[in-house]
Amino acid sequence: MKKFKDIINESFNEFALDSIIEIKLKKVLLMILADIDYVCRKENISYLLCAGSVLGAVRHKGIIPWDDDIDIMMFDSEICKLREAINIHFPSKYCFLSDKKFRNDPLKFEKIMLLDTKYVELGCDNLKQPRGIGIDIFPVLGLPNNRFHRWIKGKYFTLISPLVSLHFFAFSISRSNAFKIKSKEDRNLRKFIFQRKLLGLFTFFLPTRVWKWLATKGMFFQDSVLCQFSSIPYGSKRYFGEMHETRLWQDIKYIEFEGEKYPIPVNYHEYLNGKYGPDYMKIPDEHKKQKHFVSEVDFGPYNNILNE
Repeated sequence: MKKFKDIINESFNEFALDSIIEIKLKKVLLMILADIDYVCRKENISYLLCAGSVLGAVRHKGIIPWDDDIDIMMFDSEICKLREAINIHFPSKYCFLSDKKFRNDPLKFEKIMLLDTKYVELGCDNLKQPRGIGIDIFPVLGLPNNRFHRWIKGKYFTLISPLVSLHFFAFSISRSNAFKIKSKEDRNLRKFIFQRKLLGLFTFFLPTRVWKWLATKGMFFQDSVLCQFSSIPYGSKRYFGEMHETRLWQDIKYIEFEGEKYPIPVNYHEYLNGKYGPDYMKIPDEHKKQKHFVSEVDFGPYNNILNE
């Protein structure tokens, strides 16, 4: 069965952002990152650029040219501090995905979003509470020091996490207007949707928020700082592929990113090599460049940000 991202890349090119919206989106995201950095420095909160943002900093000194998002990572305990600090320094500017109004959102990690904006990713046009423009915050979570316990927990996550995705696809994404329209003219997409919905039916007995709990709170992670090993289980490489010694996230350096300085791991080579392979500095072929597809973007009060 084809991967979801492969299907999206083949069938939904018209949902790629146009150049003006993409430039505007990047400027808004850099404003959010600057606010996060300000609060973290002010309140002594630790964070790092994450995933493609680390790669972009190392390879391009900024956002990857064909990318349109920024990700950060933090110890889980630091995320709680950030939420409290943001509410103090920017009380009427941001909200978080952990807020009660997003309780049915299937995303398994935190996100900080601008109030009065809208960012509807492809397939998410029927969420009860639409997300705003924002930055994903991936938690660095502590793993048991006992090797067998780490393995057991990883196997549990490997089983549960795909079920959450299947549930969301069967009961939300497949009902998206964009998917319904496109599937009428695309036989391969129609077949893919049918297969995923069929598999997802086995998850009907629990609501979305329960599946999400099983894949997040149900993992019972420990305080990362006290653990020898930590992982970013909601990253693209999942539990085992994102696992490193905790020291990797504790030793940081500041590097240029879009004209400013932001933190990444000192040993970024270990991180990038594990996530993208030894050729991470090589520009990928056109068909391998990751794209984001969006149904709707509303900049709200930041619509004129390019003129500021």
